[in-house]
Amino acid sequence: MIVLEIISFCFIVIYSIVFSILLYGFVLKKKRKKRPFFKPILISVIIPFRNEEKNIVNLVKSFVDLNYNLNIVEFIFVDDHSSDNGYELLSSELKKTKLIYKIIKQPEAKSGKKQAIKTAVNNAKNELIVTTDADSIPSKNWLLEYAKSFQNGGDFIIGPVINSSSPKILNQLHSLEALMLSGITIGSASLKKPIICSGANLGFSKKLFIEIKPYEGNLHLSSGDDLFFLEKVLATNKKVSYLKSIDALVYTKGPDSYQQVIYQALRWSSKNKTLNNKKNLYLSVLVFETNILLLINLFTLGLGDKFSLFYVSLKFSIDLIFLIEIAKKYNQKKLILLAPFIYLLYPIHLLIIFVLSFFLSVKWKGRVISENGKK
Repeated sequence: MIVLEIISFCFIVIYSIVFSILLYGFVLKKKRKKRPFFKPILISVIIPFRNEEKNIVNLVKSFVDLNYNLNIVEFIFVDDHSSDNGYELLSSELKKTKLIYKIIKQPEAKSGKKQAIKTAVNNAKNELIVTTDADSIPSKNWLLEYAKSFQNGGDFIIGPVINSSSPKILNQLHSLEALMLSGITIGSASLKKPIICSGANLGFSKKLFIEIKPYEGNLHLSSGDDLFFLEKVLATNKKVSYLKSIDALVYTKGPDSYQQVIYQALRWSSKNKTLNNKKNLYLSVLVFETNILLLINLFTLGLGDKFSLFYVSLKFSIDLIFLIEIAKKYNQKKLILLAPFIYLLYPIHLLIIFVLSFFLSVKWKGRVISENGKK
């Protein structure tokens, strides 16, 4: 028992320190350069897609509804070998709008999201680029926030991503995890030590993309377009900016089934093994170990162990405080009510993912993904 207490104490202390620092970074007010006026600027929006027929209509509508001068924005859609009617539906929906757009079909020799992004960048007529996913919906002032950041000298800009609201309990539980990830994303970026980012809400200059070649050496790996890009940016000491405002939010569609949750988690975890910068991996290990120890301490708490009460209470307090701050910022306060529920379920969820990682291949958009690329 004493060995368990020592190990638990070490992990919970490190966990508390790390998440306290990330929380400090999240609540830290960003110092903005004073500019008398921000004007709309030329932007190319890149959207790689594959089998997104169900999301196309809402995606196009969200672009039409953007609060921005859309006459100076081009939307570049790259079809990564969809097997549904997404391409035809997209073409039909776009023809009903006044948007400036391109739809590019990837040739048979090129596949995967990284190749799609490369194709889009090469075809972009504007210097400043913003990326999102086809199953996501940006806030109405999304491009205004990017225009401000670009005019403040941002070369690589990280934005927050949370789940769209849904009455389904599975989506709400997944939304809590997405909120925590947004807190880690913005908190670490605020401290100039970015750990993660999402391709669903990312901005960069075409010059930067061409200069650092973010996918050189990792193009054969199917996932990780965002994290490999971030890693290359940090390795070359380029400036990383971030958007924390609720106006910069991108809402992404939650999973339809627990199977999708599992495959998404496996896909995300597979990225960590191939990155040279191991901060993301270390954080993942810390979160996993701390939650597994939570399960053990919940068991020993039932046996009357006093230290376990300390561990469980401290872990819950840290998680709750972190979650409350992010939920308040992004108007997701209702999710806080689910915190005790997710607190008990999340360690079990992580354990299931860990066990299944030894038996399941990573699947995404109808493809089986390995560490060496697409099968």
